[in-house]
Amino acid sequence: MWRCLHCLEPACASACPTTALDRRSDGPVIYDANKCIGCRYCVWACPWGVPTAEWDSLSPKIQKCTHCADRSDQPPPLSRNGQTLTLDQSNLYRESIVTPACVKACPADCLRFGTREEILREAHSRIASHRDKYVDHIYGEKEAGCDGYLQLRSKSTRSI
Repeated sequence: MWRCLHCLEPACASACPTTALDRRSDGPVIYDANKCIGCRYCVWACPWGVPTAEWDSLSPKIQKCTHCADRSDQPPPLSRNGQTLTLDQSNLYRESIVTPACVKACPADCLRFGTREEILREAHSRIASHRDKYVDHIYGEKEAGCDGYLQLRSKSTRSI
């Protein structure tokens, strides 16, 4: 499954007749399987081939990255191990839980999560400090209306 770009104006969501795919105000393009009728219009509309369908099913469901948006709605616990959490601990939990699983699990520690401005600042900093390593272009900064996914290209490997 390809990683969703969480576009500003997602073609997959605009093609969906039931609003099973929708872009949340905070960025992620989410999928509600309960609304899906299995038409697969989103699969054909997405220029990146992100939504995938169960082609062998008479009632297919779509699979796509949701940027772990469902996790961000979880309230922080009030206590842990019988101890009431402080405000700092609650904030740390909140920051940890909203971080997408792919970012947490990345073995190379090359995926980053944050606001668009933070990520762009980091990308420009990497390019400026390692001109020999990176192509001077941040994919997703200006093209394709991408909001939630930016990519640097290394000169020696496929992507960073």
